[in-house]
Amino acid sequence: MNSVTLTNARSFSRPLAFIELLKLRLNALVILAALGGFFLALPAGNAADMLTLVALGGGVLLSAGGASAINMALEAHLDLVMERTRTRPIPSGRVTKDESILFGAFSVLAGVLMLWAACGAVAASISAATVLIYAAIYTPLKTRHNVNTIVGAIPGALPVLVGWAAAGAAFNAAAWSLFTLIFVWQFPHFLAIATLYREDYARAGFRMLPVEDATGLRTAHRALLHGLIYIPVSLLPSALGLGGELSFYGNLVVAVLFLGCTLRAAFRRSEESWRLLFRASLLVLPVQFALLLIDHMTGK
Repeated sequence: MNSVTLTNARSFSRPLAFIELLKLRLNALVILAALGGFFLALPAGNAADMLTLVALGGGVLLSAGGASAINMALEAHLDLVMERTRTRPIPSGRVTKDESILFGAFSVLAGVLMLWAACGAVAASISAATVLIYAAIYTPLKTRHNVNTIVGAIPGALPVLVGWAAAGAAFNAAAWSLFTLIFVWQFPHFLAIATLYREDYARAGFRMLPVEDATGLRTAHRALLHGLIYIPVSLLPSALGLGGELSFYGNLVVAVLFLGCTLRAAFRRSEESWRLLFRASLLVLPVQFALLLIDHMTGK
């Protein structure tokens, strides 16, 4: 590779590195949760305001992406020793730690202000609280106690309430049922990830349950428990008026299938079974929200 090509490659990799800091693939689910909360909060038949909708998606992306950039700056020394993270922008030397913090802080500020201007103070405040819990509490707790998974599930579930607030709806049992749905879903999802990358997490000193569970039994029991809880939790939104028969019975089937994957992982405790649970978890929430939205928007 000649010097000109190398220079062009480096100049091109810098903007890409900052985009990587936003963790777009991970935060796509965050945006979908916020948009799902927004549409489910709208009365059936009401049209969405496009400005609010665009600001919601953009504001949540900037806020969540900024939090990810700050998180990567705080954990840069840990990312360096993990196989799955050593090519991230900071460990690979494409972005400095200070640049990541500044970029993250600016993104969070821009995202919160965008939400405040177009979606209201409540939506902006919840988004700001999400960033604070994620970066200031969950991130340092990851190397101190395995309760971090429970704490981390809170900011993971809050974006749906950002969307709900952006629609101007009052918080009620239906809104909290969506929060609970995402909160409980995260446990089998994350336990599968932490089990698959147990050695990496151990190398970095992360206090995840699978790292501290030599036999894997406690991890299996925890995943199974939340898989069982997930069944009634999946029915709550429809039971509270956000959907009808399609979403009620459809989400029941999805939750039972998800439990089946959890049972398989809990009893086999093999890499293949945990990987199947992880892949299944990526489908569960989008499908369940889609069923709720179909019911809700058709007035059933």
